[in-house]
Amino acid sequence: MQALRLGKATETAVMGVYNPGKDDYVWLSVDAVPLFHEGQQRPFAAFASFSDITEARDLQRALIQSQKLEAVGRLTGGIAHDFNNILGGVLGFADLARRRNANKDEKIQLYLKQIETAGLRARDLVRQLLIYSRGERTGEIKPLPMAPMIKEIMKLLRPTFPSNIVIDKKVPEKSLGIAVDPLHLHQILMNLCLNAKSAMPDGGVLKVSVRLAELSGESCAITQQSVRGQWVEMSVADSGSGIQSAQQELLFQPFYTTKPIGEGSGMGLAVVAGLLRSYHGHVLVNSKPGQGAEFRVLFPPVDVSDLESSMDLHQ
Repeated sequence: MQALRLGKATETAVMGVYNPGKDDYVWLSVDAVPLFHEGQQRPFAAFASFSDITEARDLQRALIQSQKLEAVGRLTGGIAHDFNNILGGVLGFADLARRRNANKDEKIQLYLKQIETAGLRARDLVRQLLIYSRGERTGEIKPLPMAPMIKEIMKLLRPTFPSNIVIDKKVPEKSLGIAVDPLHLHQILMNLCLNAKSAMPDGGVLKVSVRLAELSGESCAITQQSVRGQWVEMSVADSGSGIQSAQQELLFQPFYTTKPIGEGSGMGLAVVAGLLRSYHGHVLVNSKPGQGAEFRVLFPPVDVSDLESSMDLHQ
């Protein structure tokens, strides 16, 4: 038997293998070592080992995303807090000046009113920044059935949509429960629906549905964490132009928007991200160019079997 010897190990390579069953990639680390016959200078074969690093890669992505969210949140929160203090002075002095003028000069009164209006818009933007950076604490969080809340919110949103957008709503009769402030659920659903509306300027179909979902490792679009187990899923899907894969990682960052300048602040999805983090929720995004987009919002389920589905949610 001819003796063999091992050469020096080559550099480790990483490769992705497409898994059609999960419509995703399995990531492998490949180490190869050349094999030589004793006394020969040219290798006749190679010894290769493959290691599945998909989970480790996902954990690393989630850690990097978590650090990025924390850094952006700290920066955003600090700027918003300082700007809010300055804005308070601007609004206060504008109000004093308007009272002092007391309609003596109508043009000055109009100018001061415009300053106040712009200031209030800026204050609303600051509030959205603060929601993104630290969520929004509230004492109104309680277990509630989701179905009546969705129906009520969609009833309020319907008049704001043009007639060329068809709304298809599928809410199960059996109430699925989540612990939420109804105002926050309204903000989340409203922002997702307005985002879908913007994606369909020529009309289309908006689908809103609720179901109990069993997940087996899908990646959250906000945190990049692997999501498993049972969740209450609220899906908002449109038949618009879809989202490029390169844009999907930027969707929930403050001020990111594909709209023309002046037509959007880019804070709608950032507010969704901030609110969901405060509820330990997630978002899955499914979209391909030309095939619309689906946002699947996930909430931890809670038992609401003792609650009446017809309860007044606005008390």
